Amino acid sequence: MNSTNLSYDTTGELKRAAAFHQSGRLKKAGFIYSRILFYDPNNSDALHLSGVIAHQQGNNEKALFLIKRAIDIYCQQPAYYYNLGNALKGAGFFYEAIESYEQAVKLKPDYAEAYNNLGVIYNERNRQDEAVFCYQKALHINQDYLEAADNLGKAYAGMGKTKEAVVCYELAAGIAPDCAAIHSTAGSILQSLGMLNKAEVFFRKSIGDKT
Repeated sequence: MNSTNLSYDTTGELKRAAAFHQSGRLKKAGFIYSRILFYDPNNSDALHLSGVIAHQQGNNEKALFLIKRAIDIYCQQPAYYYNLGNALKGAGFFYEAIESYEQAVKLKPDYAEAYNNLGVIYNERNRQDEAVFCYQKALHINQDYLEAADNLGKAYAGMGKTKEAVVCYELAAGIAPDCAAIHSTAGSILQSLGMLNKAEVFFRKSIGDKT
């Protein structure tokens, strides 16, 4: 996957950069990725992660260039396709993003995040049945996936399936019982569906009222 330069500790530097990246220190991480690429221009991991930083900074054009280069070098890494999908979605290339997420789950069938993001695109394109399927797949893989539970609840609410929406928000509330935003969102959506008693329960929980 990556070439080796004996005079430079690529593996160690990648780990160090990834730690900075995960802690949100994008500038520091990006500097190290760039230095890795100076010594090892075909390092697919450094190319990919540089692309992820570009996407996080809103430069999707650069992200697409870097991540596609990583895939050209090594095409069997599901995370590459997942983050390519994120950059494509950010750039407005929705159908291409769908293809990229689908390739990610083909390589990694238990890729819950890729299924969730597929669901988001399908929902935005008014393909609700496909969105629901993807959110369900994500939750089947990870039953504690809060974002997928929230998204599935919103999708059901948009389809007028109130009973299913309630189940999803109860699941979401169980995953994050102290998350005021989840309770508030659930209350607002259930209120819009005319389920005032259920909505009140969620609104009370959003302000810490356990009565």
